[in-house]
Amino acid sequence: MRLNWIYVRDVSFDAIADLKEISYNGEYKTMDTMTDGSRLTGQNALRVLDLMNKNKNMSFIFEKFVGHDAQEKKARPKLEDIIRSNMMDVFKTKAQKKLDEPKIEQKKEEEKVEVVIQKKLSQAERKKLMKQQQQQQKGQEQQQQQKGQEQQQ
Repeated sequence: MRLNWIYVRDVSFDAIADLKEISYNGEYKTMDTMTDGSRLTGQNALRVLDLMNKNKNMSFIFEKFVGHDAQEKKARPKLEDIIRSNMMDVFKTKAQKKLDEPKIEQKKEEEKVEVVIQKKLSQAERKKLMKQQQQQQKGQEQQQQQKGQEQQQ
């Protein structure tokens, strides 16, 4: 949808108090309780445009931005102090955690756990490992035979 801005202007709530729209959940809402981007029926949209055209002495919303900017500049130092103090709390918490970390590491050292890592073997490595296991088994069998012979003698 292409939109051409003609002008942006305030309309007083008193002028549109009797206009109602159906919200997404089926309730009727007054225009002053609706949010930006709400759909208007054609009849209500024409009524609002008519009010904007008839009341030439209405203030333009952009004129109010200067006042809003002044209010923000006035409140900014207080907001920055609040932000700064909140950040200091965050830094203090992080610093305390770092001080507590050595205690945690000492506990970890006391509770050592053996970790076994299994590696996927290639076919050649598997064959080599099997030969080693077979040789170990043969060696163990030979040792058992020798012990058995020694016990018989």
